[in-house]
Formats: sequence, structure tokens, C-alpha cells
Amino acid sequence: MRKERRKDKRYASRWEAVKTVVVAGRKKFSVKDISMGGLKLEYVPEANAPFRTEMIDLIAMLPTQLYLPRMKCKTVYDILTLAENRTFSGGTIRLRGLRFLGLDDQQKRSLTTIINHFQEGSVPSCKEKGCT
Repeated sequence: MRKERRKDKRYASRWEAVKTVVVAGRKKFSVKDISMGGLKLEYVPEANAPFRTEMIDLIAMLPTQLYLPRMKCKTVYDILTLAENRTFSGGTIRLRGLRFLGLDDQQKRSLTTIINHFQEGSVPSCKEKGCT
């Protein structure tokens, strides 16, 4: 049985309830899930236009806008995925996992506020899904 490696519970994006985006440079990306330890974003790669995610801004549209600037991150994975109703030959979409590094107290409080709005969409852990 595969051991769950995440130490923080992840919460799936409920886009209709909490619009949350990552700003990296001049590009904006949708947040797919988030935890106190990091997040997953989805993007369509552009030829000769890589983007960096060592420092991001996180924007969440709650009842009011919540802006978390200059969050230090480390990329932990960047993988190809299938778009809904597509095949691998029908369009490229990638998922990038980011780990937050050295959050200050204000960033932690703001992140907790965002996660509290996400909680109805928690992502089941490997253990809860019965992964093998």
C-alpha cells in the first residue's frame, strides 16, 4: 500500500464559491487545490514562454478580495494531464505543484482564511481513496 506523503490536508477549488488565482510574472493561473503547505495550479504551456513560480501572488475573491503578495515557493512537480473530454493528442494542459516556503504570520493567517472558504471541497487523501 502506498503511504500518503502530504502533511497538510488539501482542499479542492470550488471556483463558483472562491475564485482563486496565482499571479506569476504577468500570467494568471487557476488554483486547482490548496493547503497550508502549498497549492496546485493548472496551465497551458506556451512555446518559448516558460514562467517562474519561485515568487507568486495569490488572489482570492471571498466576500472581499484577499491578496497575498510575494509568497516564496518551490516547484515540487510539473506534469502533463488530460483536459476534460480530451486525449493527450488533443491539447496540452499541465499541473504544477508548489510548496510554500517560509510563510510569515500574516501570510499564514490569510491562507487560513482562504482555506476556510475551501473546506467544503476537501480532496480525499490516498488513504481515503484506497490507493494501492
